[in-house]
Amino acid sequence: MLSALENRVVDDMTHKQVRYIQPVTADRAAGRVAQIYRQIRRDFQLVPPLTLFSPSPKLLAGVWSIWRESQFAQGTMPRATLEAISAAISRINECPYCVDAHTGMLHAASEHDVVNAIFERNNSLINDEKTRQIVEWALATKTPEAEILKTPPFTAKEAPEIIGTAVVYHFVNRMVNIFLEPSPLPVPAGSIKLRKIAVRLFGATLAKRI
Repeated sequence: MLSALENRVVDDMTHKQVRYIQPVTADRAAGRVAQIYRQIRRDFQLVPPLTLFSPSPKLLAGVWSIWRESQFAQGTMPRATLEAISAAISRINECPYCVDAHTGMLHAASEHDVVNAIFERNNSLINDEKTRQIVEWALATKTPEAEILKTPPFTAKEAPEIIGTAVVYHFVNRMVNIFLEPSPLPVPAGSIKLRKIAVRLFGATLAKRI
């Protein structure tokens, strides 16, 4: 019952948050889109940053493939670390929608210090040293001459998930900034105080289930 309610709430977000295009809704999906939607819902949730690609089934398949393989396939990196990368990339791309979504996921993983660091733009607030270094690497990915990019703080085995996540969000942030509302949460995007409260509540509820 809770799962059905969650699905209804998230499906309603597609109607209300996607601008300029008409994404395929879950109840009208057919063929390849329906197949991909089932996998997305099984592995994650059918959120607007994914459904916005549904007018092009091939594009939806491509975006979901790299998203899933970098973040949701069983790998070596903790999910919370990948969420920290997602939030950091979203911060430098000035994508409040994705910052709110992924700081909420960090709250769900009890990584409250990383959330504070993202919002306060102060990496020293991150308690775990490796997480802090990876966040600093992510924040440097728009600065090609940055020294940390020459000696990344992760191993070759960890690289596919970390780099894949960074690539995904450098692309998705740009699409979200065009096609979605400023935040998935019902708060003004310009109010940091209200956003921090909202993402904490999101992290304690829906994000935990996701």
